[in-house]
Amino acid sequence: MSGQKPGFPQRSALVHVVDREYGGNLVRGRYKLTRFHAFPIKVRRPPRGSVEAEQKCGACGEKLPLTVASVGRRMLVRALAAAVAVAALAAFTATLVYFVNAPVRDESVPSSLEGPPGWLLFLGTIGAPLVLVVASSFFVTYDGVRIKGTPRRQHVVTAKARHVNAARQAMRRTHG
Repeated sequence: MSGQKPGFPQRSALVHVVDREYGGNLVRGRYKLTRFHAFPIKVRRPPRGSVEAEQKCGACGEKLPLTVASVGRRMLVRALAAAVAVAALAAFTATLVYFVNAPVRDESVPSSLEGPPGWLLFLGTIGAPLVLVVASSFFVTYDGVRIKGTPRRQHVVTAKARHVNAARQAMRRTHG
């Protein structure tokens, strides 16, 4: 952090979902339209650890208990997620290299002495890509802010992205 004061979470927004509409067909494709209001998180990050605080939803007025992690904890969790993603990528790559370079099976040698066990190959081909997707998604979206306790259907803490900001600007243009 090098002397910086912890500020407000910049990458997260408290989102109040107004409604969801599902539609479409097999020819045109299915879609889900979500209408929402997004509000900045107004809880300061602590210098260390995490802090629990309440924030009032700007749309409905409900007080939501939030847990906000420090910048150091956020960076540590993201680094762990990146390490898990790299390990999963290495396992998947090693499995692919084994399959490409696997020798033709010799029937005179018992299968227990030949190559890695089948469950390990299964984990390398199916499990590693799943872990890679989940860990890299967590790395990209984790900001150290979450709603504490039971999640509420109409409230979500989400990472700010271009589509959230674009939707907010479009709502301002159409609704004044």
